[in-house]
Amino acid sequence: MKKILAGFLVALVVMTIAGPVFAGATYDKVAKSGVVRVGMMYNSIPAAYFNDKNEWVGFDVDIAEEVVGEIQTRDQSEEELVVELGRGKFLLSGKMDIEYFMRSFNIHIDKKGFETLAGFIEYRLGRIPKKGDRLDHERYTFIIDEATDRSIEKVIVQTLKKKKKLSGQP
Repeated sequence: MKKILAGFLVALVVMTIAGPVFAGATYDKVAKSGVVRVGMMYNSIPAAYFNDKNEWVGFDVDIAEEVVGEIQTRDQSEEELVVELGRGKFLLSGKMDIEYFMRSFNIHIDKKGFETLAGFIEYRLGRIPKKGDRLDHERYTFIIDEATDRSIEKVIVQTLKKKKKLSGQP
């Protein structure tokens, strides 16, 4: 019994030490190639499917997005995500990762089940907005520039204009 327990402990220590070594090599490979491959067992029931917009959705996709986290996909270059319009005004993709947005604009947003800028705006408004709808949050105004009946495509983000005080008012 002692030999089995000792063998189990040795195996546990080896796996604990070897895990980060292999993970580091995998991370380096992903960082170098910019590609994360996600797959599933051929003999298991998939938990993802194509929606009517021909996009993958479902549990498998949610797990893959969590694993990938803040890594931007190859087809979403920064040029496509952010276009500077001048004077504190930017045109952003609604698909922009919310973590990336928070880092880029030095803003805090409590994540409540959304992963994108569009998801944040939809959550705050409680609906999918239409072109021209506005939302103020902290020091920014979000203006919907392009939207479909199902999603926000482009958002203009600008520094919130401070209201001028009239003389004689505190």
